[in-house]
Amino acid sequence: MEKLKTILIALLLISLSSCSAKQEKEVEDSYIPKYTTAGVYEKIRAIANDSVPADSVEAFYKEWNRTIEPNSAEYIGQNDGMKEVYQLYKDIYADDNLNRIYGIVGKEGNPRYFVVQNFMIYTVLPSRSLEQDDIGKGMKDETVIIQYIENFRPPTGLPDSEVLYATEEYKYGVENVLAEKYDEWVASALPGKTARKLKRLKDLLGERTPINAFRDSGNWFIESLPFVKKVYFNKNLDLARVDFMVTLCWDCQELNEIYEKKNGTWVYKGGSPLSER
Repeated sequence: MEKLKTILIALLLISLSSCSAKQEKEVEDSYIPKYTTAGVYEKIRAIANDSVPADSVEAFYKEWNRTIEPNSAEYIGQNDGMKEVYQLYKDIYADDNLNRIYGIVGKEGNPRYFVVQNFMIYTVLPSRSLEQDDIGKGMKDETVIIQYIENFRPPTGLPDSEVLYATEEYKYGVENVLAEKYDEWVASALPGKTARKLKRLKDLLGERTPINAFRDSGNWFIESLPFVKKVYFNKNLDLARVDFMVTLCWDCQELNEIYEKKNGTWVYKGGSPLSER
């Protein structure tokens, strides 16, 4: 599963340009995982194998929700670019704006939790406007740097009780069990029985989080859609273009929207129709 993340990031960086990419941080993230990926994997595997009581499933998600908090204010505010990308995410992922986006792209199911992606890629361009030509020209500028935030845990505009952060131990712990069960289904001499078990596991976890196969490849994806692929800011940091992945196909259909900073809040300004990549 970690290989899938590496591939996704590599595809994105290639699609942006040949600009240099780096993590520019002065303040380190203070997050210390309570569990390893193997520890989370064992918890989910026990659920998948029916070896724990039903209330253990709910307890697992409640602990996940309670114990993993947003990045610290000091970490978020260490430079203007980071501060704005975190504020932008919070303003986008609020009920009113999310419902507007769902009206365009649709929404699969109604899981209890919104699962926040665990990385963010953004860049600040040297232009005031964000027309396509400005972005294309800016991304050829050797001074433009693609910024990458790892273990991204932004505050959102959603109730705290409805948010899960896809830190690596939880993301890969859950996804690895799903991949393992999928492989058992494919290899089984009794596909009907194992298919039912996989469906039961998907239904059980899917009541709480998105559970989807990525391109039906046996790779799984637990983050909620829409998923921010990349953000372009203008040089004044008061205009942003956000490119969203809206289907589980990284280089297929995407939604591009423009947001403007007004009175301290990022507000939707306009966007393009769904585009095929």
